[in-house]
Amino acid sequence: MASYVAIANMAASLIGEDDQLRNPDDDTHMGRTFRALWDVVRQEAIREHSWNFATRRKGLAAEALEDVPYPWAFSFPLPADSLRLIEVLGCTRSDYQLEGFSILSNRSGPIYIRYLIDVAETARWDAAFTGAFAALMAYHAGERIAGSSYDKQAGWALYRSKVSAAKRSDARENPPVEFEPTEWELARFSDGGSGPPYGIPKGYPTS
Repeated sequence: MASYVAIANMAASLIGEDDQLRNPDDDTHMGRTFRALWDVVRQEAIREHSWNFATRRKGLAAEALEDVPYPWAFSFPLPADSLRLIEVLGCTRSDYQLEGFSILSNRSGPIYIRYLIDVAETARWDAAFTGAFAALMAYHAGERIAGSSYDKQAGWALYRSKVSAAKRSDARENPPVEFEPTEWELARFSDGGSGPPYGIPKGYPTS
């Protein structure tokens, strides 16, 4: 997989720069610019899509709070490594509310979520994501490095093209995600109790 230096040089090439970084700590204008932007742009790029390499699942227990914001009864803290919540399994959007770093709900829990984490190690990135990230870095760093000669509109169009292709590639690696049934669906299409208990996604232990 591509290293920090290789990805930074890919972004430099997209900006139109002939100079290349030799190591991550290069004390050049380009090196300092990429280091200043790297973490923020990486998180922006990961938040763009539910990338397979950055997606995790977890069960959450309710916080012991005396005063949960009305009209909710329970609060569930997001995992410390959460970058973006993708979904609460088995819930519709009316079943919960994300506020700050907690999920508010009237369910007593546990609840189960899919979420994104910040993957800093470039070796763990998907190759298509790497190309899209380099384009986004070029878009953010282009004017700082190349000045007015950098075409920011074209840079944005290139990023959107690369990230769209990366999303398609990412989606083809997995079968479609089956969203968990809601309470209404379970009640409407109940098979008499042979399915998993309400709120427990398929594949999770029920005891």
